[in-house]
Amino acid sequence: MKVLLAGATGFLGSNLIPSFSEKGWEVTAIGRNRSKLEYLREKFSVIPLQADLTEEGSWGEAVNKDWDIVINLTGESIFGRWTKKKKRRIYLSRVKATENLLKHIKSASLLISASAVGYYGNAGTRKVTENFLPGEDELSMIVEEWEGVALEEKEKIERIVLLRTGSVISKDSIVIKQMLLPMKFFLGGYPGRGKNFFSWIHLKDFTEAVNFIIGNSEISGPVNLTAPEPVTMKEFCKKIGKFIHRPCWIPVPVPLMALIMGELAFYLSFSQRVIPEKLLTAGYTFQYPDIDSALREIFT
Repeated sequence: MKVLLAGATGFLGSNLIPSFSEKGWEVTAIGRNRSKLEYLREKFSVIPLQADLTEEGSWGEAVNKDWDIVINLTGESIFGRWTKKKKRRIYLSRVKATENLLKHIKSASLLISASAVGYYGNAGTRKVTENFLPGEDELSMIVEEWEGVALEEKEKIERIVLLRTGSVISKDSIVIKQMLLPMKFFLGGYPGRGKNFFSWIHLKDFTEAVNFIIGNSEISGPVNLTAPEPVTMKEFCKKIGKFIHRPCWIPVPVPLMALIMGELAFYLSFSQRVIPEKLLTAGYTFQYPDIDSALREIFT
């Protein structure tokens, strides 16, 4: 099986590679970090390809082939203070990078392209399945355009899957690390009243679900890659506090968060009660369906 993995040196891409290596697949790994690519080559025998997909380069010739699977996980992290430059990088690393990558691909049997639950905007308390309409905020429009670029390639790609992924959690994930820092100093808190729903997925379920999708030819289009039991931010914070024996008690006003994070603060206060209907219907069994089991694996 010939696999092209873009975003291979990122948190999600690097955690997918071991499962592909175990299957004996030939993986061409695209990333910007030379040292991480070298590590992946030495440990998992990937074919490294250093490239910034937001820019044209000689990498285009290297990917101009017929592939069994193309997995596109490129995308600047949304975390960090949102300046005009940060927002521009978020856009280019998603929309432009995907556009550049796919125009150089000759053909593929399967394209799995990253997306996000940010597609749905601020959805309140409603249960959100894959048929839910997109939001109207700026981030939702970026995600919708990002998906649109992938869907334009239907003529040369047999099956296209869009991963509308929630926050991926593990002991090394940025979400958990950012929650832990203030809690260690007894300053644990949550945005606003904490009633906004938080859609998450354990890293192990992310990797297993992607492999499940690869093996199930009936799955196509948008797929919510989230655990079946989303929680409110207040509940999420308090559950972490229980495991590390620290309180989570401070409701942080969103405007105050915005002084540090910029516009990102308002998106973190959005409520998205996302349900993985397609995965459940297809028969995928989550290893960590609820936040207690997920946090137990992380903290014990």
